[in-house]
Amino acid sequence: MPVRSLKANTLLRAAAFFALLLPSLPFAFLSAFAVPAYDDYGFAVTALRSGLVRTQTGWYRSISGRYFSTAVLSLGPLTFGSFTGYKIVALLIVLLTFASSFFFITAALGAQVALLNKLCMAALVTSLFSNQTPDVTEAYYWMPGSISYQLGCVLILFFFGLMIMSFRAPRGSARVLLLAAAAVSVFAAVGASETSMIFLLFLVSVVTAKAFILGAESRRAWALVLAFAALCALVVFASPGNAARSACCPDRHRLLFSLQMSVAWGARFLSDWVTSPALLLSTILYLPVAGALAERSDLAREHFYLHPLTSLSLLLGVVFLGFFPVYWATGMFYEYRTVNAAYLFFLVGWFVNVSVWVGYLKRKRRVKIPRLPARVYAVGLPVLSAVLMVSNNTRVACADLFTGRARRYEQEVSRRHALFEQCVSRGAGDCPAEKIAEMPETTSNPYFELHPEAEQDYWRARMKYPRLRL
Repeated sequence: MPVRSLKANTLLRAAAFFALLLPSLPFAFLSAFAVPAYDDYGFAVTALRSGLVRTQTGWYRSISGRYFSTAVLSLGPLTFGSFTGYKIVALLIVLLTFASSFFFITAALGAQVALLNKLCMAALVTSLFSNQTPDVTEAYYWMPGSISYQLGCVLILFFFGLMIMSFRAPRGSARVLLLAAAAVSVFAAVGASETSMIFLLFLVSVVTAKAFILGAESRRAWALVLAFAALCALVVFASPGNAARSACCPDRHRLLFSLQMSVAWGARFLSDWVTSPALLLSTILYLPVAGALAERSDLAREHFYLHPLTSLSLLLGVVFLGFFPVYWATGMFYEYRTVNAAYLFFLVGWFVNVSVWVGYLKRKRRVKIPRLPARVYAVGLPVLSAVLMVSNNTRVACADLFTGRARRYEQEVSRRHALFEQCVSRGAGDCPAEKIAEMPETTSNPYFELHPEAEQDYWRARMKYPRLRL
């Protein structure tokens, strides 16, 4: 290829990357206005009063077996008095969503695919996720939600990327280090939340079974990973806190009801996702790319070692798992944070499915997928970016950002913090707590203003226990 054509192609891909990344940028900028609420203060207060070790054992015995997320939340920025650190965590979650997608895509597609192409795919997944995830506040800006659920999903994507890379690495220290990092990801993801634990066990079980069916050399490694994940899950299930929390849900463990409601809610969300104009346009633009990947990438060439119907069944299973564990454990569905996790894996699984079907049809049925001219992408990608910018969460995020609504709410919360700190320092019994009326839809939700007394307890704990004790 002539140097001039090569440069033009590189510039076109760079422009495509920017167009696909642009809808994610408002969410990154909004992290500057992330503020803590209710449970954030509770984790910090408990850690300051009881010390780290007693706090962890207390959570495990009385509330939850989530050994990883409770530790991270107990060691969160508020425990050390840093509200700036809270904003940095929100930004890191947004960046890690992109980074984990890129890491997984890079591992799956290998070196045969250009770097800018992989960056474009990761930007597309991140922008689509941010645009239509059911509860963007708990995905990015509220730590008890983002650490327990979004970070757990991010770790799963890193885990699969590490496993793929380990099988390609030569035997020796490099492979051992990759497998050790994968094991750490398993330990953390299982201990983040029951949702990430179930997704990980489900996906690893499927991969392990497939490895044994194919007689793959990697089957023993996958079996060991599955055993280790099951052992970590046992630690979570063995928590006395799980039994105590479960006792608060008298309608739990109704199998038929849980199946019916999970299918109904899954179908509702799935219909919204697959009819999204942004996803449909993305799929049209991705089809020729999937055809090219079937020639360049080993995994895509083998259509991920999956029959298309199996691949589709796994995608539907992922959506189902976003609802069934909640209904089974509680008998009701009252939060969207588990659906956030299902949506992220749905997006990854959707494009894997497109690749599987395209690769299968090309190889088994000799179907030809025509390539689109560059001018189609030159027009289609900016249109896709515009569709994302003016719809769903992205539209609201832009409004919160550019109208100053998120900034004003953050300023009001900071002003309330200062009043609480002054009130507590004077030794007052009850401090006045005015609720803030105007709230941004992205960086907060109505629950943020239900328990302002939690902020008062936090400042009292800060005055009495200025440092975290072990």
